[in-house]
Amino acid sequence: MVYQLLQHYAGLSRTQLYACPEQKLPHDLMEKIEAAIDDLLTNKPLQYITGEAEFCGLPFMVNGSVLIPRPETEELVRLAVQALRTLQRPNTPLRVLDLCTGSGCIAVSVAAQLPAVSVAACDVSEEALEVAQRNAQRHHARVDFFPCDILRQPEAPAAHLAPASVQAIVSNPPYVRRSEQSLMQPNVLRYEPHLALFVDDDDPLVFYRAIASLARQYLAPNGFVLVEINEALADATARVFRSAGYPDTAVKEDLNGKNRFVATNCIF
Repeated sequence: MVYQLLQHYAGLSRTQLYACPEQKLPHDLMEKIEAAIDDLLTNKPLQYITGEAEFCGLPFMVNGSVLIPRPETEELVRLAVQALRTLQRPNTPLRVLDLCTGSGCIAVSVAAQLPAVSVAACDVSEEALEVAQRNAQRHHARVDFFPCDILRQPEAPAAHLAPASVQAIVSNPPYVRRSEQSLMQPNVLRYEPHLALFVDDDDPLVFYRAIASLARQYLAPNGFVLVEINEALADATARVFRSAGYPDTAVKEDLNGKNRFVATNCIF
């Protein structure tokens, strides 16, 4: 991690650092690096110290208002892009809706890989939307961001989307039960936004019911829903979508063999 801090603050590659180990850095730069090391010792994530995380090969701005993007979510983007490509037709526009967008990593990555696809994204947090907007601008990705609490404002997308107009609804919503906090690392619990992480144990699937309800309104007949899930609740999450009228719903494992995704219309 110290090498990464040196690369970030001094702009030196690892090769340069190895080649010139005796090189002295300016005093003010050393102070920044020492302060960053002190932050690391408090379990502050490196990504929050540097303000940047890599996702799908792109650098994304991150801060305490948004989750640090995970490799599993990169898999979600890969699956979504793969499925959308099968739906592409000449002169037929595709539209994607990203719910609980956070840093915008899903929406921006989809827009960057499929520039002809129209992408909309929403979040309850205005601070998160500011980060997402900056990430979209950084990568010249066309994404329509708007505020929406999908639990209490299900009508909000109507100002941005026509009924049955979306080919894909994607989401990495809060899904960690509060009782599971004891299993999590202190760097996550102390620094990442609990609003984007946790749900109450008595209703852990509340976001998936809201997503399924929105899908009934905005998903086109040939479209699909793809969500990241709590591995312990895979079957129950799939039942939410089957009960909402999507019988062809499946669970898929991530690269670590954990049940991590649920999708409708059998895109796996």
